[in-house]
Amino acid sequence: MARVAWVAGQIDYDTTLRIQRAWVFPHGLQVGRQVLHYRNKDKYGRFRPCPCPEDGTSANRTWVIGEVAGIEGDTVTFAWFRAAGEYLMWGKAYWSECPPPTGDLLLQEDADEYRVRGFFRHNFAGWNDEFEIEWPEEVGALIPTHTFVVTVASHAAIADGKVRVALITMSGDKLEVQVDQGASAGALMEAVAIQRQLGASVRVCVMSSDGVVMERGSALPC
Repeated sequence: MARVAWVAGQIDYDTTLRIQRAWVFPHGLQVGRQVLHYRNKDKYGRFRPCPCPEDGTSANRTWVIGEVAGIEGDTVTFAWFRAAGEYLMWGKAYWSECPPPTGDLLLQEDADEYRVRGFFRHNFAGWNDEFEIEWPEEVGALIPTHTFVVTVASHAAIADGKVRVALITMSGDKLEVQVDQGASAGALMEAVAIQRQLGASVRVCVMSSDGVVMERGSALPC
């Protein structure tokens, strides 16, 4: 299923506060599938160096990994695993684990602008399948990743310059993927991740038939 993303936010032209939130479903919106959540709060314009009144920071970005727990009508509930945040205090970034978001996602599109104390406030919400979440190294260090281990059982050249690679998981499941001849182990890892629909929180580990862990840049024995 195609990747989809729901993006919502608010721009307050009085306080110059801008908030954006996104829920990205890498393998489609289904119960049990992975969801990546991103939240960005910052100041803009000529008041950007000033701290936001709520928490004293000039930016507050959070990243969360979880899965879809339920879908009822236009309401989506989640089970969150881990969350990490970046706090920008006077131009310096601080990273730490943080609580996951609360509440459910209501899938109701919005594009509204209204006045508050003489200033305009703009709300927006809707599908945006082009949205991508930046995943900094600091976030990867704070949110542990799972490892999916496969062992190369056999390989054979096929048509169109491709190689069919047979793999076995730690639980004994068998799978096959195709890569280009001369491809690296990294290409094999990506092919496995796509076929098994593994998300950003999962690292693929490939072992040779003799039990040696293969580095991403190493050549496949085929």
